[in-house]
Amino acid sequence: MTVLFKLVNIVKINLLSIFRIYVEMKFQQIIIKIIPALLLTVLPQSAMAMAAEHAADHLDLNSHWVGFASLILFFVAYMFVMAEEFTHLR
Repeated sequence: MTVLFKLVNIVKINLLSIFRIYVEMKFQQIIIKIIPALLLTVLPQSAMAMAAEHAADHLDLNSHWVGFASLILFFVAYMFVMAEEFTHLR
């Protein structure tokens, strides 16, 4: 009779440990899904808040040579992308 009780206790302990592992795995899966969602909602707001704080410190590129140079660089790079369709260079 005592052997049967020991066997039942061992089975109960194994079932409880399996259930505990299952619950931990489910919890980890939920956390893995929630953390990126929270980061995606919080980070843009903090970036916008930082941008609003330093709005007066930014460089006005509307009439600065760096603004014109960046536009020219963009258009030249875009021309290379369009030319790749015809030249088939990769």
